[in-house]
Amino acid sequence: MNGREQTQVSWRNRRLAAWARALAATILVLLLLVIGRLQPLGSPRAFQGRLAAGALSILLVAYPITAVGAALGLALFTANLIIHRHRPRSPWVARGLLLCGSLAIGIVAAETAGSAWLGFRHRMPSVPSRFPESRPGDPVEIVVIGGSSALGAPYEDWLSVARIVAHALKRAIPTRDFHVNMLAEKGASLEMTHQKLATLERKPDIMIIYSGHNEFLARFSLENQTIYYDDERPAARAWGMLEQAARISAVVRLARENLEKERVGLVPSRALGTVERTIGRPAASAAETQAVFADFAARLEAITSMCERIGCLPILVIPPGNDSADPNQSYAGPRTLHHDRKALFNRLFDAKRLEARAPEAIAAYEAILDDQPTLAVAHYRLARLLDRSGAVSAAIRHYILARDHDGLPLRCVSTLEESHRAVALRHGDQAILIDGPRLFRAAGTRGVIDQSLVHDLVHPTLKGQTILARAILDELKRRRAWGWPDDTPVDGLEPWRIEREFGIDGAVWATVCRRVAAQYEMIEFLTVDPLERNAWRDRFLAAAARLKEGAFPRDLGLPGVGVEEPTTPTGQSFPGGQ
Repeated sequence: MNGREQTQVSWRNRRLAAWARALAATILVLLLLVIGRLQPLGSPRAFQGRLAAGALSILLVAYPITAVGAALGLALFTANLIIHRHRPRSPWVARGLLLCGSLAIGIVAAETAGSAWLGFRHRMPSVPSRFPESRPGDPVEIVVIGGSSALGAPYEDWLSVARIVAHALKRAIPTRDFHVNMLAEKGASLEMTHQKLATLERKPDIMIIYSGHNEFLARFSLENQTIYYDDERPAARAWGMLEQAARISAVVRLARENLEKERVGLVPSRALGTVERTIGRPAASAAETQAVFADFAARLEAITSMCERIGCLPILVIPPGNDSADPNQSYAGPRTLHHDRKALFNRLFDAKRLEARAPEAIAAYEAILDDQPTLAVAHYRLARLLDRSGAVSAAIRHYILARDHDGLPLRCVSTLEESHRAVALRHGDQAILIDGPRLFRAAGTRGVIDQSLVHDLVHPTLKGQTILARAILDELKRRRAWGWPDDTPVDGLEPWRIEREFGIDGAVWATVCRRVAAQYEMIEFLTVDPLERNAWRDRFLAAAARLKEGAFPRDLGLPGVGVEEPTTPTGQSFPGGQ
């Protein structure tokens, strides 16, 4: 090889090296942009979400292929150099080795960064164990963690369970002040608000832990189509196995998490046929579901133990959900073949046509559930028929089964409820358990939690929030917290009084109605049959319009909107009412 040829080879190698470094840098930049979820500023949220989801989907395919290709190429080119070490080296072998080596270095760096970021994202936060000494006259610190229900939605600008508690405590113990540190946020899982405890600057005296509704919807979307049925197409099953294998990569796991975060709240394409949509499948695999349950239980225990360690009283609120609301998704048993799913769809359709003749429809749904005990839509429709026929206990059982077998649960399921009870039992008198579902069923007109206590699927009405606040205050009085006098009762918690003292007038009720309607609009696409949710949305929008025209909230006939006031012996409302 003459000097000119050597110069050309050297130049080509340098150019290839520069290109390889640029490619490796591109991989890292792509990971930072896509996995870090940095999106174009100023673009609409829906566009941002779809853009990021598209980029993440491409990454989930391209990254494993690149990683496997780089590993194979590195092995093959290295083997070629070893086998032919006594022969003149081909410049293309050197270039290929350089390229694959550069890619491998970039991938190792990305895996290291991805693993570190996953550990940071899912860490158990380091909560301060020491806080500044409290001084005489400092207010009692009430910290609240959880989702939108803990925040007080749809009343969050005016009241919440914690604010009602603080207000009543001030009335009972006027010598002390009470401050609510609201760390709850809309759509947050327990993990998300657990992280916020690392930011505490003052020692909490009470911590209200009101979480459990968002544990699945904050992590998974309807687009997360799991390989569930035994007769899935071979190609789909093979792809699912490859996906499972790819999850040994920290980058792939991180990208999948972010893909689901971007898909949550985006309306899916709904490309599946009517049978597949109705019979459905779980949005999370069995392993993913168990991981959610285990993480929730571990964090609830960690938070409660932390409270006990620093001298704070934890109050675990089991979130009550609307029993009478429809589930998001159904699913049959995994061994149900495609033609059996079609037959099951026809059986559901026939049972629905029989609902005008309740006994026949009840028998039809019971027969379906004998074969398919996980089918949430059948549990729900059977529960409604039983409820209307007066068999309330049986109806509640099927309402709960419909919620627990929801393929994408929005309401707190029984396993998460049991986690609250188990943690409270372990900590005994060092923790307070507020069993929201039990309290609401006891307060319901027929033992069913419906829209009179929960506006939509998860957000308590004003009456519902008052019930939870009273339960907390009863426990605090029983403990004589902060010297609560024995002769001072838990007072002033009638819903009409809360309405008046917190300024919930007609304009506020109109805002509440619009917010509830927006919530129904937001979750409409999650269910197979949106007619019921759309009907409730329209009722709340109509109520908001009537309130704007001057109608009285309690005259609208809409469950949960407006409260009854006490009347004088003549039947007139006490002065000060609307």
